[in-house]
Amino acid sequence: MIMKSMPRALTFIELLIVVIITGVLVGLAVPNFRSTFSSARAESFSRQLQSYMNNLRGQSIVEQKVLYLDISADKSRFNAWRQLENIPFKAYPIPEEVSIEISKNSNINNQEIYFYPDGRIDAASITVLSGNRRITLTTEGSFGKVKMQK
Repeated sequence: MIMKSMPRALTFIELLIVVIITGVLVGLAVPNFRSTFSSARAESFSRQLQSYMNNLRGQSIVEQKVLYLDISADKSRFNAWRQLENIPFKAYPIPEEVSIEISKNSNINNQEIYFYPDGRIDAASITVLSGNRRITLTTEGSFGKVKMQK
């Protein structure tokens, strides 16, 4: 006599084990996603700032005016100004999860970077921090370049 075997389904215990294993794997992956997003924000903001600074250099040459970039006192935005004017002509927000520091080789106003009509930029270093990600933008004064170092 041949016995037919019944199709076997997952038992409740087997299903519960699969759900627990999946939960543990997701729990381990979430911190990595946060770190990845934080790094992506820092890199995106750094590229935006680098592009903006290169744009300011070009605008200074075209307008034949001295322009400068500064970070607001509360470090919530960066502004572009024309020298001797009291109104910023461009202002961009700094994302909340990003912190930014400017350091210059000179002792003159450490929070401003000047762009000159002959293409020069003040020699400075801008550090962008977000989570464990640190990106540094450096300017080469006489060459007028902005470089990113990761």
